Amino acid sequence: MNVEANPDLAQSFLYLRPEMATLNMAVGKPDEFVTIQIMGEDSSSTVNPGFEDYLHKSRPGLRATKNYTVPSISIKEICERYFYRRPIFISLDIEGNEGVGLENNDWNNPKCRPDVWMVEVFDKKVDPDGKRYNASLPEDILSQNGYKPLPGNFPHEIVYVEEKVFDKYQ
Repeated sequence: MNVEANPDLAQSFLYLRPEMATLNMAVGKPDEFVTIQIMGEDSSSTVNPGFEDYLHKSRPGLRATKNYTVPSISIKEICERYFYRRPIFISLDIEGNEGVGLENNDWNNPKCRPDVWMVEVFDKKVDPDGKRYNASLPEDILSQNGYKPLPGNFPHEIVYVEEKVFDKYQ
């Protein structure tokens, strides 16, 4: 399953991976419409307005060149509607909105608690002015809900494993 907010990329996924279910939606709060900002030629994008400012300060030439309004869906809704059993692994890369996505998960529902999350995070939790671009940090949310980071992660992705199965994945 692929959830892609950028309509252009969603169409590419439908063409290149016809066997995969693709939703042209943003991951975040349920039943909302959000604006996805596409920045520059490299298709960097975000649905988090503060994150665009954060990116612009680190890469001054980067600004939104296209905006689309798309519906939003929560992780809880994805797990309940599209998975007939609990997923074992979820990769979450939603361009600076990971905290919002995780905040809107139902942590008490076993179907919404995979063994493993791979979550995109950034080295800097604040922009150059000291302002946090994301109110909730994925690392904090996952830790508070019983997940531990695996050692030796990728530069911008951290793999978190549920504590009760952590030894199985080391």
